[in-house]
Amino acid sequence: MDVVTCHLLRLEEVVFLGSVCGERIGMKQKRISGFTLVELMIVVVIMSVLAAIAYPSYTKFTTQSRRSDAQIALTHVAALQEKFFSDCGWYAKTLNSTLNSRACGANKDSGVLETATDSPDRHYTLTSPVTKGNIIGNCTGGSAEYTCGYILIATPKAGGRQVGDGSFRIDALGTKQWAKDGINYNYKWTDK
Repeated sequence: MDVVTCHLLRLEEVVFLGSVCGERIGMKQKRISGFTLVELMIVVVIMSVLAAIAYPSYTKFTTQSRRSDAQIALTHVAALQEKFFSDCGWYAKTLNSTLNSRACGANKDSGVLETATDSPDRHYTLTSPVTKGNIIGNCTGGSAEYTCGYILIATPKAGGRQVGDGSFRIDALGTKQWAKDGINYNYKWTDK
């Protein structure tokens, strides 16, 4: 075959003849680009294993980071309690989020501190329970605990993401404790 004829052949003729211009043309199939089902299944298995390893670590990390919500709220309210004591001569007996200002009250049994009773991100509820003198050893029963100290507690909100992670508390001495089991305050805020 001459060169001109070689270039004028149609594709069907090239395949039918089996050779063109002295070159052997095989019956090669073109590979269609893409992924096989086996390759896709391997990728899915690898991704599943990575997710199974990473997800528990991620949830543990986010739970730990949400603890700072309680810690920030407690230190803020503790600072407000100290300011209340400076102004009134005793610590506030209750926390109230509906008042517009703090109220010293007529005596130490009626002091109310106006502050939010939820933590900033709303993962915890703040309370100031009656302590009956367990903050400082020389406090006596009755209402005397409000003249010598306070305890503030942050408890995870029911149905929230922090349920089961325990409560946090701070007292007038600055002691910061964590009840990891929800009952006993045996841990520091910095424990994991």
